[in-house]
Amino acid sequence: NVKLLSMYNLYVGNQFDDDNGTIPLANPTGKQSELAIGWFLRYSSTNPVIGTTAFSSDTQKGTNYSDYSGSIVEGYVNNYKTILESDYGVNIESARIITKDELVNTFGCNESEYTCKGSAYSWIYDTTYWTGSAYDNESVWRVSNGGGFGFFAYVFADSFGVRPVIIISKSLF
Repeated sequence: NVKLLSMYNLYVGNQFDDDNGTIPLANPTGKQSELAIGWFLRYSSTNPVIGTTAFSSDTQKGTNYSDYSGSIVEGYVNNYKTILESDYGVNIESARIITKDELVNTFGCNESEYTCKGSAYSWIYDTTYWTGSAYDNESVWRVSNGGGFGFFAYVFADSFGVRPVIIISKSLF
């Protein structure tokens, strides 16, 4: 099997800027979009943050608010898997979001220094997104555009996007 990290976040959830606050996207596609990079420096009302979502909510969560299973982001990833299978006629073995351990052990993110900047791969931190790893019962690890690596409360809907990992069979290549 081959594990692939999406290039961009999914075009789902919200857009955010200081003038308008957090508002739902008008026509979310559920697909990757170069516009959906999550929080970034120098956003504005003419260049808002696109494709952000809370990790989970009081009504949609797993056992804890920081559990991937049952979360809002899991629903977006499952929908993305369905879209890929339908649009391209391929069988996706599984779809999920990247874990903190994968970011640390495979890509060189440093949890004690709260950074991914030491990674040899800048594309790991060119979008702002949630991981699938809980920090505690109410916080989730995330990566920030520019190299930040830390955790935030599950309710933040104005900063972090959904960047899926899909696993497909090598036979598709």
